[in-house]
Amino acid sequence: MPTGIPNNGINSSWFQKGHKSFLTPDSIRKIGIASLGRKHSELAKHKISEANQNEKHPQWKGDRVGYLALHQWIARKLGNPKKCEHCETTTAKRYDWANVSGDYKRDLTDWIRLCRKCHIQYDKK
Repeated sequence: MPTGIPNNGINSSWFQKGHKSFLTPDSIRKIGIASLGRKHSELAKHKISEANQNEKHPQWKGDRVGYLALHQWIARKLGNPKKCEHCETTTAKRYDWANVSGDYKRDLTDWIRLCRKCHIQYDKK
């Protein structure tokens, strides 16, 4: 029996508590067994990858993105900084991406890399 599937004899969904599943435990088990070892073709992998690209994804928010998600996006696009653009240190424990304008838009030119100490001072201004 695949892990994560309850075998309590009732039609219950393990995704949402209190919601009933239209599948029986036996049919869930059969689906799991039939899917074991199945692999996507290279074309299918490419289509899945293209569908999940930023602007094409149905949950893409553009400039209405939240603070943390925007910082994660910037880190993915610009990489992990290893030198502070203010004090030019390369020995700091942490480096951050700091927003220059304060508008927090998806403009890659609006971000600078700073060590944590310089970032705190920069944000106080």
